[in-house]
Amino acid sequence: CFYGFRCKSGAEGVGLATTNSVVSSSVAIIFFDFLLSYIFSHFY
Repeated sequence: CFYGFRCKSGAEGVGLATTNSVVSSSVAIIFFDFLLSYIFSHFY
């Protein structure tokens, strides 16, 4: 939502906002996956 609300008008602005959103989400998912894997590996 953050990138969608702050995008510039026009197709280029929407494209950049979409790209930034996908990249940020992917990095966050990979980071939290690593973090949870590291934490749970100590329990099993």
